[in-house]
Amino acid sequence: MLIYCPSVYIKINHNRMNNNTQFEFIIQYLKKEKINIDFEEFKFQIETHPDFPSLLSFSEALNFFRIDNVAAKISKEQIDQLPDNFVALLRTEQQGQFLSYIEKKRKEIILNI
Repeated sequence: MLIYCPSVYIKINHNRMNNNTQFEFIIQYLKKEKINIDFEEFKFQIETHPDFPSLLSFSEALNFFRIDNVAAKISKEQIDQLPDNFVALLRTEQQGQFLSYIEKKRKEIILNI
C-alpha cells in the first residue's frame, strides 16, 4: 500500500539514505506482508518506468505483480484507519519527499527513514 501522508513523527529510525533505500522500504513492506515476488524484476519495472522516480512508477510496478495498492492523500487524523504496516511518501523541509516503511505498534508509529 502506498500512501501520501503529511509528516507525523512519533519515533523515527534513521537509515542512511541511498539510491536503493526507496526500494528497500517497499521490499520491507512486502516481506512483512509475506508477499513473495522477484525483487530484481520489481526493481527493473520501477527503474524502466517512464515516470521514474515517481510514486506512479512504484504503484504500477506493484500492479505488474497484481499487488493491490492505493495512493491517497490523508491527514494525520486518518492514520488510525490505516493498516499496521504500510509505505508512505513523506515530506520534510530537510529531506524533501521520500518513501518510508511505517509500522504501527500499539499507540506508537515507527517511521523507518
